[in-house]
Amino acid sequence: MDITSLLAELDNPNSVERRNARLALIQMGRAAIPALVKLLADAHHRVRWEAAKALEVIDDVSTAPAFIGALEDEDFGIRWLAAEALGRMGAAGLRPLLLKLVADSGNSWLREGAHHALHFYNGELNPQMEQLLRALEDTSSTTSVPWAAGIALQSLEQENPSTASA
Repeated sequence: MDITSLLAELDNPNSVERRNARLALIQMGRAAIPALVKLLADAHHRVRWEAAKALEVIDDVSTAPAFIGALEDEDFGIRWLAAEALGRMGAAGLRPLLLKLVADSGNSWLREGAHHALHFYNGELNPQMEQLLRALEDTSSTTSVPWAAGIALQSLEQENPSTASA
């Protein structure tokens, strides 16, 4: 089956057919990423979820910006997958997420996703990231989140200099 057919199968009502298509796309790896990223904006939640699941398994840091966008998806399951994927990417996934929080932390789904991503972070949370977690948990104030995200970003870049230019 070609990539176009596999992508179309992600909307198949049959869950086995969808899973088989997703697995085949995962096997394609990086070649499937651009098409899967486009599907994160599909009108059908089932398609977005399948695309997010495939991208999570492919696990390529180039998808971090797409996953950050998916943190604002109306579907909780898609937001959950996106947050886990970003956290598992380590510093390379957290850096663009922290930049987004510094620039625009007004979306409650984004803040919730960032909180979840920090729990799945594959590195050790330093005190600055712990402070960001507390700021994200404080739903009465969103003004502390950009500040805490900026401090966490600085600490992340000091610990992982290679991510600073990424």
